[in-house]
Amino acid sequence: MQRFLVIVSILIATNLYSQNIFIEQYDDCNVGEFCLDCGNPKAKSSSDIDAYFKNVLTGIPKKLKGDIYVQVIVDSLGNQCVKSIQRDLNQSSHNLEIRRLVNEMKDWSPSIDKNGHATSATVFLKFKFKGGKVKVDYQNFFDKSFMSKIKSEKPELKITNNKYSYSNDLVDDQILVFDKRNSKIRHSYCRSLSIDKDGVLWVGTDNGLLMFDDPTMKLFNSKNSSLRPENYNSRKTSSIMHSAIDSLNNKWFNDGYNTYRFDGNRWKVFDSINSPLGWGRRMYADNKNNMWIASGKGVARYSKNEWTIYDNTNTSMPSNRASGVFVDSKNRIWIGTYEGNVMIDNGKEMLFNDSETPLKNGSILDGFEDKKGNLWFSLYSEGDKYSGLAKLASNGEWSIMNIENSKIPTNSIADFAIDEERNIIWIGAWKVGLAKYDGNKWSLYTLENSKFPSVYISDMELDSDGNLWVGTFSGFVKVIVN
Repeated sequence: MQRFLVIVSILIATNLYSQNIFIEQYDDCNVGEFCLDCGNPKAKSSSDIDAYFKNVLTGIPKKLKGDIYVQVIVDSLGNQCVKSIQRDLNQSSHNLEIRRLVNEMKDWSPSIDKNGHATSATVFLKFKFKGGKVKVDYQNFFDKSFMSKIKSEKPELKITNNKYSYSNDLVDDQILVFDKRNSKIRHSYCRSLSIDKDGVLWVGTDNGLLMFDDPTMKLFNSKNSSLRPENYNSRKTSSIMHSAIDSLNNKWFNDGYNTYRFDGNRWKVFDSINSPLGWGRRMYADNKNNMWIASGKGVARYSKNEWTIYDNTNTSMPSNRASGVFVDSKNRIWIGTYEGNVMIDNGKEMLFNDSETPLKNGSILDGFEDKKGNLWFSLYSEGDKYSGLAKLASNGEWSIMNIENSKIPTNSIADFAIDEERNIIWIGAWKVGLAKYDGNKWSLYTLENSKFPSVYISDMELDSDGNLWVGTFSGFVKVIVN
């Protein structure tokens, strides 16, 4: 019972700013602030949901057995979207397309708060499968038996490399936190950071884009720029999840569905109508004024006002579901997909699925080339077994930094930055905090031992003075380096 109360207290205390309850998460459901299974009446579909899903769910395997829990966010206008899913089943159920079926429903009504106002709220559905049939009902989140089943990302320290202890070598004055209390951001989730060629910081949040030219701050939203409002809540600006600065100092931003280019005066919007882009995942600007965007439809390159698509129809990419893209100084294109990686060198392609390199199992997320010609890649893998920070040395030798061979606190790397002048590798350790490696010693900055505000790190950038800027789910942070 004590554990139940602790978990509920943590979730309520965070006020659930876009909190994903379950492990399987969807970034295209960005309603912003919402309450947890609240209201009187609660958000609800006017349909008999059991009868509805018995009718639309077809092709259920007879051997499928177990439960699926679905977190649905219903905004104040009655628009719903699936935020996260947990599948406790004996076999795969993705072909049933439950997320699509829930999102296509048309008859939801919002939760009503104590003042009689419609408000955004979480609703939970439980799908129970047995013998080729399904039973669907609403699930009370605060039911004790349900709470014990949740496999969510809770705001707690999760160091998987627990063989070592870590110290904090920073004083409090070296960690400056910017949030809604002392900046113009209107949402605590800061998902992207980019520093342009004038030293101006651009912070993408879950409700608008902040320009920070210390001390000047300006917020761009759907009312004063070409940024578009959320699909599920027209009063909020779409989440800016990725960003990059090209060689002409154009600012590029992506909210998933749309990509924006801003030259300081004019905006240009690229969407599914005027570009080949799918759901955007990573952005990279090379030194020849090309913009590269990894998406659900492959990798798109924007050059001289034209788009070129790289996918499995014109390359040997194992999948069109691109996880990341990087171009090195030799013009080699490194593309990560969730089914493997490929390197394209002047038309010649190299696959890594059968190689003896870290790219055999881990998918490329981000890349960096240091002054010595070494290439660094952050890697993703399901369960993080093959995740970590990989290095291709200039002599062609591969290595990887992970919990098996180093003191890195976790294999799950949200982002990384390399300060070559000070010989420092900064690691955004997902669900842990900020880690630093100087070649000899590891340091770690967490909620427990420092002013660092979050275990959820999204993006990192080094400025011209070597200071580190970090986007987190509790604002953005400046780490002042002496």
